[in-house]
Amino acid sequence: MREGLAAACTWVERNERALPGFVGAYVGGSLAALGDDALIPPGSDMDVFVALEGPPPDKRGKFLYGGLLMEISYLDFGAMTPADKALDDYHLAPSLRWQRTLCDPSGRLGALQEQVARAFFEPVHLRARRNHALGRVRKGLLGLDAAMMPEDLALASLFSTGIMAHAVLSAAGENPTVRLRYQRAGEVLVKARHADAHERLMQLAGFGSITRDQAQHALALMVPAYDAASGMPSDYFFASDVGAVSRATAVDTAQDWINRGCPRETMFWTLSSHARAVKIIRASAPGQLENYLPGFCQALALIGRERPAQVLAAARRSLDSLPWLTELTDELIAGCSSAADRPTP
Repeated sequence: MREGLAAACTWVERNERALPGFVGAYVGGSLAALGDDALIPPGSDMDVFVALEGPPPDKRGKFLYGGLLMEISYLDFGAMTPADKALDDYHLAPSLRWQRTLCDPSGRLGALQEQVARAFFEPVHLRARRNHALGRVRKGLLGLDAAMMPEDLALASLFSTGIMAHAVLSAAGENPTVRLRYQRAGEVLVKARHADAHERLMQLAGFGSITRDQAQHALALMVPAYDAASGMPSDYFFASDVGAVSRATAVDTAQDWINRGCPRETMFWTLSSHARAVKIIRASAPGQLENYLPGFCQALALIGRERPAQVLAAARRSLDSLPWLTELTDELIAGCSSAADRPTP
């Protein structure tokens, strides 16, 4: 981790600090909580957030720098202040609290991070972040449209339903990780003696009955589309998640989690990567789509979501479960550990 932070600092100094309106940069995501001597897990990227004054440009996406897989995203610093704005945003607050600063010439970023760290576990902010996540679930699921392309409908459904796991993590004061959301939410729920709630989340996502063989089959169906799409030019916002530099994250890490005995939880990122690959192929090489769309539909059939009517019915079940999830996460907020037991930056 120490070497990774040094590489990220060098990148920021050479490539970001001279940007107009530069305020500062910091490491976020799951790596922010790792100690300096920890090893970066295989397939993990270092999320670097660059705060600017004014509307931010599009993110750079994933790339290798000195052997480190990095992803650069830009944030409007004005939208992060005062501190209550960041504290009530379930994406911003978890990363800021660890105070993994890479560059902060004015000291304003550090001041914000300190305020977020001090108030992070206050129930009012835990509840606000949980509510932020629940609102995203509701908005996303209500926005599903049967007329969407199958890959777009799958992505919207997978991510909107997946934010239910983020609501759990936010209520528990944990990082709402992207790829491993169901693994981490399951750990929180088992620790809180709510293993049954994890099972319900799995069922709502369509992963509840997935076996190791089925998860392996889903991965095998995804790889050809992924490899084909990775060589195609694309202006898709998430194109860097489907490329040679991200293959270890999408393929090798999924295999690792299947081997660990978590086939159900791997389905989220396997299907998401598959959908993104199909999206790129449709836009960049439509003549090749017939080679890959049937495999994608087979993968969706494994979770019973190959037809729009099935996706919309599943969305309704998730929406109907929001009162249950609210009650469950209220309990997690109430039981959040005392300050003495919490990991501190």
